[in-house]
Amino acid sequence: MQITPELRRQIAVAAFTKRRDLIETLIKSVEEHGFARRVLASRLTGNVLWTAEEHVHSTRSTRLIASYVLAKRDGCWGFLNRFEKAGPWHVSCPVDLLDQVPAVNPAWRARVMARASK
Repeated sequence: MQITPELRRQIAVAAFTKRRDLIETLIKSVEEHGFARRVLASRLTGNVLWTAEEHVHSTRSTRLIASYVLAKRDGCWGFLNRFEKAGPWHVSCPVDLLDQVPAVNPAWRARVMARASK
């Protein structure tokens, strides 16, 4: 996926000078203020970090696929995330992550599977 100037402006700049440090932060599970985000699995394809996540709010739990487009801007690494429900821009998601999360966007998953079968 090519990062256009418009997309680059949307990247959330984080205070990470090393890409590795940003990735380690994104795959770390967190719990705060009644919300928990658990990363069940992660894969990196180029500059896209894919995760299978579980989000827990009080008594409700949701599993989802997330993509984090990583980019460097102004000397720091940042990201732009998108969840399966919204339809990620790209289809490089590793197929094994799909098996860990219920489908919420069958059309996007079909494109992922078509790409994987080539």
